[in-house]
Amino acid sequence: MRTVEPALAPTAWPARRQRQDLIVGLALVTLAALVQTSPFDFWLAHRVYQWEGDGWSLRRAWLLKEVMHDGVNQLVKVMQIGLVLLTIAAFTLRRFAGLPARGVTAWRWPLLYLASAMPACAAIVGLLKAWTNMDCPYDLVGFGGDRPFVGLFEIRPEGLPRGRCFPGGHASGGYGYLGLYFLGRRHGLALPGLLIPLVAGAILGLTQQLRGAHFMSHDLWTLAICWFVCWGLSELMLLGGGRRKA
Repeated sequence: MRTVEPALAPTAWPARRQRQDLIVGLALVTLAALVQTSPFDFWLAHRVYQWEGDGWSLRRAWLLKEVMHDGVNQLVKVMQIGLVLLTIAAFTLRRFAGLPARGVTAWRWPLLYLASAMPACAAIVGLLKAWTNMDCPYDLVGFGGDRPFVGLFEIRPEGLPRGRCFPGGHASGGYGYLGLYFLGRRHGLALPGLLIPLVAGAILGLTQQLRGAHFMSHDLWTLAICWFVCWGLSELMLLGGGRRKA
């Protein structure tokens, strides 16, 4: 039986690094909560609403809807399928892409981690969207809609349709790949592993904010959720799983 190669073998991080990860996560939660409970959320959305001509004129714009929303959704699904196929290959094939069996073995747990982190983030965000029952900006009075704003812990009036807009689901297509950071920093690739999902998530979140589908705080909460999910899975899978025999 072979163990993972030293180049990719996970090592336990010191407690200091784990505390730093926790502090970053708590800072993201604090930022999201502050933005959500302050006037800034509505102020920013109102400025965007006015900029678009007192209406969400970009809501059905081809670039934002067909490309940045629908197209990206399909791309994320294709990427996820690709990761799953690579993971299956790494666990089942003795030789893959011309690499020696030992080289393929070394990628088993990193690939399984990446293939698990993204759908886990999307699933948790999706479950929360169904549970929180909050509306999109374009549903609300003052933003072109006809519904009153109901806060997260407020009682929703009877007869009001359910909302499915909090936290931001689309941004999880980018932030859900924060696993690249937790994997990359173990192998000297922390910066690109962090920047890629942050930039992607911010762009996808901005896309939906311009369409009136989310407030900024919705996407900040998604970032915080994805951070904790990817961090937690990295502790379980890159440390616990990686120590198992291949």
